[in-house]
Amino acid sequence: MFETLEDMSEKSRAPLDRGWPLAMYSMYAVGGLFYIVEGLRQHDPFGVVVGAVVFLLSLIWLITTIRSSVPLSRRDLWVRGQTLVGILLAYEIAYTVAR
Repeated sequence: MFETLEDMSEKSRAPLDRGWPLAMYSMYAVGGLFYIVEGLRQHDPFGVVVGAVVFLLSLIWLITTIRSSVPLSRRDLWVRGQTLVGILLAYEIAYTVAR
């Protein structure tokens, strides 16, 4: 039932432009690289791991989006973005609490 409602909502909107996912995943890849560099600079191995996870996830999703002939749904874009934000937010909270 919920899949039907989601499909109806998705079909009633204009298709998602391919530039949004590409820009978002590219920015997260750059952010992941930033976390890797900062983790190495501050000798924080957990920061390097978090940066590598964010970088690799965003790179995988970027390549998948580029190769895909089917446009990405808004729901998928939202879930993937929230996943990356959640990883970075959890790291920042743990880093702040540990200090």
